[in-house]
Amino acid sequence: MKITRRKTDILLLTKETVNSMPVKYEFTSNDISDSCKNENVDEKFNNILEYLRKKNYDIINKSGISGVKESASLSDGNWFFAEKGKIRYWGSYLTHFGILLFITGYITGKVFGFLGTVYIYNDTDINYCYNWYEKKDKLFDFKVYLENLDIIFYPVKAKLEIISLNDNRRIIQNINENEKVYLEIGNYTVILEFSGFIPDAMVKDGMVYQISKVAANPCFIFKIYDKNKNFLFTHFLFLDKSYVNSLENLGFRLEVKKYKAVESEIKGDLIFLNNEQILKRETLKINKPVNFKGKNFYLVTYGQDEFKNTRIGLQITEDPGIYIIWSSFIFMLSGIIISFFIYHIKIYTYKDNNSIIIGGICGKSNYIVEKELKKIKKEIEND
Repeated sequence: MKITRRKTDILLLTKETVNSMPVKYEFTSNDISDSCKNENVDEKFNNILEYLRKKNYDIINKSGISGVKESASLSDGNWFFAEKGKIRYWGSYLTHFGILLFITGYITGKVFGFLGTVYIYNDTDINYCYNWYEKKDKLFDFKVYLENLDIIFYPVKAKLEIISLNDNRRIIQNINENEKVYLEIGNYTVILEFSGFIPDAMVKDGMVYQISKVAANPCFIFKIYDKNKNFLFTHFLFLDKSYVNSLENLGFRLEVKKYKAVESEIKGDLIFLNNEQILKRETLKINKPVNFKGKNFYLVTYGQDEFKNTRIGLQITEDPGIYIIWSSFIFMLSGIIISFFIYHIKIYTYKDNNSIIIGGICGKSNYIVEKELKKIKKEIEND
């Protein structure tokens, strides 16, 4: 037995063709006599064919018989051709078709869809957006009303500086919302509880009022207890150091040096109206768009205008080509999988009176053919 590699790739089915395969296996009469218990060449030839049939190869011989379920008549010739994995060549077609489909979907979206943005305030409505494709406003045949706008924060973390009024001693204390710390300042021992956070507040007539839910002018709420855990009063502290209910009678004051307020959720109810009739009502959140009449409404930003009014930014999209684009990914992925993981193997078998020659090629790697021919040799020798 000998295995050789050749650079040529000749597909004409003659003895020279088999000898010219990139990988070939030559089985002589001496090999048959020694290793196969005196089986003749025809029997060995037939065993090879049946083995390949069991491995789901399509078989073609001189009679033109093809298929893995049909039996070929060996009396019609001294050769046969076997192959499997023909679907591999469809991989490149599917991949390129997917690319063309993706381009078609993209153009469809650009021509027949639109991308718009608009600001909307709580308890107000809009019936237009700015179309970025056409560079002009686009009117809707319905109104969009926003209500119940809410911004929820994770528990706030703050870095406090505690200043003694007697000796000006300063203590840095990190504290989380809903956390209590014990402070010993001079002759006083108090319990400080960070009980709340108002993102945007103001003081009027000695009272603290919430202006909006945007973290524009935060107010930190602290509850003060004595060492026996008796509640004393509530202390409101702003970044500008103004506060309600002074701590001076306790001999110290607080300053917020740093804080971290991260939004956990931003949501609001979108109501779609036509002539004051409610067509749809749904809660809008970040990464949870609302769909209405083929248009997707995304919450992309929030903040305040120059008059400190809270508003959110909507991105409105309509893309009729999106399903074409998703379909293109299926074709491209299928084509890539077929091209990389399915091998098109061709095996040519030729016999004469004294020997059998098996040669093969593979469209991806001839190493695959070499492994297959070694399996055939091992299987046949064990028969």
